[in-house]
Amino acid sequence: MKQAVLSGDYPAKGMTKDQVRARFGSPNLVQRREGGGELWVYSYVSTQNPYGPLFRIPVIGLFFIKYETESYSLTLLFDENGRVVRPASSGETHLDTQ
Repeated sequence: MKQAVLSGDYPAKGMTKDQVRARFGSPNLVQRREGGGELWVYSYVSTQNPYGPLFRIPVIGLFFIKYETESYSLTLLFDENGRVVRPASSGETHLDTQ
């Protein structure tokens, strides 16, 4: 899913739920909509300490804590026949904290 957001390679209009699931796996959230359609949300979040184990030491880590977080999301809207109407939205966020 992360690569799809980065490359803009989203599911095409008309793809079935099974095709989308085969490509991206199960969504993180499914919301049924009035009229029979569904909204699927995929999300990916990764947080890393780029300095490695040294900065997990209690005293040193207090002064030099840094985390890099990246998150990606993809939201798809399906019609009542289970086909992609359109990728509703996608997003990408990078956050460095220290």
